Amino acid sequence: EKYFPNVSTETYTPWAGLRPMTPNMMPITRESKMKGVYYHAGHGHLGWTLSAQTAQIVADKIDSN
Repeated sequence: EKYFPNVSTETYTPWAGLRPMTPNMMPITRESKMKGVYYHAGHGHLGWTLSAQTAQIVADKIDSN
């Protein structure tokens, strides 16, 4: 209210598009401990750039099982 007196969360809902990334900056693309559940996450700011190729990696892992 102090800095933006005309902006109210009653009419505007705050939102953040988080881009989670792993500490080593490598996305997680593997099967979990629960058979049939796969991880495809942690792409960070390179999500659109890497997601198609890493999705193919996950799909290949699913097909091989």
